[in-house]
Amino acid sequence: MDPPKPDPPKKDPPAKPDSGQAGSVHPGAFCAPVGARGTTVKGTAMICSNKAGDIRARWRAA
Repeated sequence: MDPPKPDPPKKDPPAKPDSGQAGSVHPGAFCAPVGARGTTVKGTAMICSNKAGDIRARWRAA
C-alpha cells in the first residue's frame, strides 16, 4: 500500500482588478499608487499624492 499523498498546495484566489479605490484611510499615512482615492472614517475624500521633496506619497484631502 502506498503512503498517503500530501494535499496539493492551495492557490491564492485571483486578484481583483485594481479600481484605484482604497477603503478607510488615515490622513498623512504613506500610500500607493499615486492617484488612488479613499475616504476617512469621517467621510473625507482623500487622494494619494506626493509634494515636491517627498520621498513617498501620502494620503491628502482631495
